[in-house]
Amino acid sequence: MKMLVMNSFWTTIVLLIGFSFIVGARPLQPRATSKPFSVITTHSTSPIHFASLATKKNDGNIYVAFNSNLTFYIEDGYLKVEGSNNIVYVDPFTYAVKYSLEPPCGAITKTWDLGSIYLELDNEANGIACPITSGYQFYWAADGSNLTNICGIGVEGIGAGTVYSYVAELTSETSSVTSTTTTTSAAVISSSGCSEVSKPFDVVAVHSGSDIQYSPLSINSDGNIYFGAEQDITTYIDGGYLKIYGTNQVIYVDATTREIKYANTPPIQDVYVTWSLSGNSVLLNGQANAMACKTDKGYQVYWASTNPETICNGNGIGADLYYTFVSTPSSCPSTTASETATTATHSKTTVVENVAKATVSLLPPNLLIPAKEAEPSKVFGTQFTGTVVRDTAGSDVITFVSFDIPPLSSNEVSSCHLLWTAPSKGSFPSTITGSKKVNVYALKTVIDESTLSWNSRPARGSFVGTFDATNGVFTHSSVQCKFGEKQQFELVGEGSKDEVSWFQTWNPLTGFNYLLLA
Repeated sequence: MKMLVMNSFWTTIVLLIGFSFIVGARPLQPRATSKPFSVITTHSTSPIHFASLATKKNDGNIYVAFNSNLTFYIEDGYLKVEGSNNIVYVDPFTYAVKYSLEPPCGAITKTWDLGSIYLELDNEANGIACPITSGYQFYWAADGSNLTNICGIGVEGIGAGTVYSYVAELTSETSSVTSTTTTTSAAVISSSGCSEVSKPFDVVAVHSGSDIQYSPLSINSDGNIYFGAEQDITTYIDGGYLKIYGTNQVIYVDATTREIKYANTPPIQDVYVTWSLSGNSVLLNGQANAMACKTDKGYQVYWASTNPETICNGNGIGADLYYTFVSTPSSCPSTTASETATTATHSKTTVVENVAKATVSLLPPNLLIPAKEAEPSKVFGTQFTGTVVRDTAGSDVITFVSFDIPPLSSNEVSSCHLLWTAPSKGSFPSTITGSKKVNVYALKTVIDESTLSWNSRPARGSFVGTFDATNGVFTHSSVQCKFGEKQQFELVGEGSKDEVSWFQTWNPLTGFNYLLLA
């Protein structure tokens, strides 16, 4: 099948792609302004039973304590602090409950309501009390995360019922929270009204030809950071601090050993600011000095700001830290808990801007799994990179790709396409040699990630098309839209000596994706 040559209309679409997330929840109808009320936490036999929501030193956080000083009211679905103009919100990254005159971008600010007994957010009461040095801080399981995930790795939280009771109205003079609060403890509000909090991102090691090439940043629950360990992590930058997404853990450099570690409260003498994103790299104080040391638990990450020859006895592997965003919150809208629960997940459906009067949806792959002829029984699992090798010497590599198609309809989507975007100059490392052409096949059987290998690969179905990996952009004429199902494909080199490898990312848009047109 001949490759479809792109016209200017398609080129315009791809060049102007911008991302925002589809959400399936219907907005709730907020109540009118409520009478003022206080909230007590309930959990029988626990240390927080019959405690109250409180503040400490106007630091922007809400705590669970027995000396309550907070009264609230609800206005148009927003939870507000009585006697001030502060809005209560759930931090979209840590799920801490906070307050501010100007909540940060993507914060969960509504819809709050009063149920028969409990204060609720989107019809659910999901309060959690997380232990801290001086008591308990209040969190909210907005996406259904369990108690351990919310409070931090290895830290058990306490489910907290949020029972409300009406109180006499307060005046601004008696309120304990001042209306001058313009910052929270976790983020600074910029002049645009958006918090200086980055979107969440994944990080991989880049050192061509090494054992750690493209290994993700990860942990082993021992307080240290690794490449390619037991549990991959997603991170974000909050006011210069690098944090583990979905927890309250701060990543820092041990000032003595230079190990990169994580903790709820790093030791004061250690280095934990200022992290930043520049180009494709994650930097600390403007520098990229990561090194990997091989241990019995995997490759542990160090920061060689000085004397790198002393780390790992001189056997360390230098590594650039490359990042890719995993969600793209919009500018600064009101955000509901159901919206954040959707946007905080990898590989969710995204919607691109209306270009040339065509609304387009772009889906990244949920799975990108290689199978290697030279290692026929090895199960590789899903990867950050795609690789296709055609070699008559018995070293072929094929890649299987899976997309979860959203439950739309033909009234919303007129056609579906496969989209290849070649790696751009100066972006992530890639290889394109030989004929540079890749054949695409549909699959007859479903991918099983846990068993897929060269010897147990799914059955190949019909031929779909061929693309030239060097071509800037390619879309196949169309594929059948299977709404609400998985669509899976096999990528195979066409020539006798081909190699195509790429880092799958959408910033910049690179690799093999699925396109839906309205």
